Amino acid sequence: METGRVLTRTAIFTALAAVIKIVLAPIPNVELLTLWIVIITLVYGLKAGVMVAFLGNTVADLYVGFGPWTFFISAGFVLVAVMAW
Repeated sequence: METGRVLTRTAIFTALAAVIKIVLAPIPNVELLTLWIVIITLVYGLKAGVMVAFLGNTVADLYVGFGPWTFFISAGFVLVAVMAW
């Protein structure tokens, strides 16, 4: 039962992370995804923060524009989660 809740919570936070990045994509130099990742990491732990960081950026890049840089930017967001922890 608890595994289902954790999975659902992580999926919702990942979807919100993707929406935050997609909505703010037209505005240059505004990156609220970083703040969202830090909050999720501090409140729910490193595992949730890393999953939201990597999956949120990857899902958003599928909409905004997927390229060879996606993995590296996702890895950078994972480092943000690790540093916040």
